[in-house]
Amino acid sequence: MEENAIEQANNKKCFNCGKIFRTHANLLDHKNRKTPCLIREVAPEHVANPNRCIYCNKIFSKKSNLTKHLNNCKIKNGGMNILADKVRYEQEIRILKETIDRQREEQERQKETIAKQEARMDELEKKIIVPTPPIVNITNNTTNNITINNYLTPNYKFLLENDTFKKIFQRRLVQTAMEIVPLIWFNADHRENLSTYLVNKSTGETLAYDGATWKVVPVDTVTKELRNRAYEITSELITADMLNEFTRQIPAQIKMNRIDADVAEIEEERVYNNLIENRNLVKTAIGVI
Repeated sequence: MEENAIEQANNKKCFNCGKIFRTHANLLDHKNRKTPCLIREVAPEHVANPNRCIYCNKIFSKKSNLTKHLNNCKIKNGGMNILADKVRYEQEIRILKETIDRQREEQERQKETIAKQEARMDELEKKIIVPTPPIVNITNNTTNNITINNYLTPNYKFLLENDTFKKIFQRRLVQTAMEIVPLIWFNADHRENLSTYLVNKSTGETLAYDGATWKVVPVDTVTKELRNRAYEITSELITADMLNEFTRQIPAQIKMNRIDADVAEIEEERVYNNLIENRNLVKTAIGVI
């Protein structure tokens, strides 16, 4: 008996706006009126429509129309207060649930996007391959069976012979370090120091002998290392016993230039030019094909 009473009451009540009518026919008239309830009924297949207002269930043809509607939606902007308590609470729960569901869906989409981006990053990292130097039969000896030195520990004692270094120093002073670069590393008479070779100008791929093997080193690294090493060697030679008489002539710039950024950039360019100019010399000596 009680269930029948509840069913009859439900047949007279609009669960959109909370109104209760005298007869079921009045309820149908209410639902079929030209101006519908604040909260409309929505078919299950339209619940996921991206252009549906989650507050009043009205469906729009364009996203832009929905955006304009949200500024005036009566339910969103306070119209909920005219609804019966039970209906209002039910609708608030529905709206909150849909909002939470949308936020969760967005989080899942973001996770999926991040996962795809990470997978792509891993794929690209696997494609990064260090190029194999185009070298055959390279050992620590040249064709003349001369042992090649580590490119950072070249033989430079020969510069003390015939006052070679002393003459360069007296003539060039602060330019001494750059003057000895081609004499040490790119000198056909001292093949033991032909220890670095510019393989590819466009990629900057450079080979350098580290005393045990030939390794690929970025050209920027090689030019910087050779430039700094030239300054160290210059410092060693000008303080050698036989050059003590010239020590007082050493300008402060010789030591300062070793860390002067502007000067370093210019001098590293000069070292790079030496690498280019002497490619054939080194290539022939170490057997590059």
